[in-house]
Amino acid sequence: MRALRLLPLALVLLASPALADEDSDGDGIFDAADNCTFTFNTDQMDGDGDGVGNACDCAASGA
Repeated sequence: MRALRLLPLALVLLASPALADEDSDGDGIFDAADNCTFTFNTDQMDGDGDGVGNACDCAASGA
């Protein structure tokens, strides 16, 4: 199931290879592999396993 969620991202990266080298939040994880693209989170923790990093889960919940 997770592979199906990543399929659209993979298609975008195939169409735009330059995006694979971007790191929008400067955390050292390229956007293509980053689970929280615009929030610095080097640990890439995802406590609830939803594919969204804890740093973005907290930001979305206002905590």
